[in-house]
Amino acid sequence: MELKKFIVDFTIEMLYNVEKDELSIIETRPNVVKVETVNTKHTIEHYVTDAEIKYGILLLGAKNEVGSNIPLDTEITVKLNGNNFGKAKSHKKIKGRVDRLKRIFNLIIGDLIRNDSKITVSFDLESNTLEIITKKGGDKI
Repeated sequence: MELKKFIVDFTIEMLYNVEKDELSIIETRPNVVKVETVNTKHTIEHYVTDAEIKYGILLLGAKNEVGSNIPLDTEITVKLNGNNFGKAKSHKKIKGRVDRLKRIFNLIIGDLIRNDSKITVSFDLESNTLEIITKKGGDKI
């Protein structure tokens, strides 16, 4: 599936009747400013911290290709090394933060992930899937 991102400005012509306190829309004129093709899968490398493991979160940041594309307050499918690993949820207000990973981290702590483990994280916009790739023993990738 190909996704397009449209940046659109709107001009709205309205009449306001002060006596009746009524607003009427006469005309709207959209103007497409820019159209971009959106890459639906983005990948970054991330170092896992003790705090992320302790609280079962990933703080991917809002200014990179992965964190900026994760929608707020959304259930996300999590894959670990290609296998479905359950559901997580993006934070309500903090862009690039994924919550509800404690169960997953508890199952793999020390075996696949530990403090300062370098992981590869990708997010697929089409399927709302967060994929974490790591090596056995938390080795640096």
